[in-house]
Amino acid sequence: ELCYLESTLEGEQRLRDLHIKRLASPDGIERLFERLRGSLQDQLHKRAIAMFVEEELQLAPWTLTQNFHLFKHGRCQLSLRGVADPSGRGEGHAYTRL
Repeated sequence: ELCYLESTLEGEQRLRDLHIKRLASPDGIERLFERLRGSLQDQLHKRAIAMFVEEELQLAPWTLTQNFHLFKHGRCQLSLRGVADPSGRGEGHAYTRL
């Protein structure tokens, strides 16, 4: 339990350092994508920022744990490669949802 607590605190601090304060889960990002307004260049810039935020939320320890738990009970499929691969070389498991 101590490892889980430390991991959660580290994840929270990482999001705070990136100034991500209101979101804790990548689930609502799609709705935010749809509400982007402005010129095409502004929309592209905002979409790039939103994709970065979504990626960071996918890397949060509680999201990875929840994804694994859902997979274990047959409720979702996981991508074994991707942004959350801890090795960075495709040698680890990412545990991000498909």
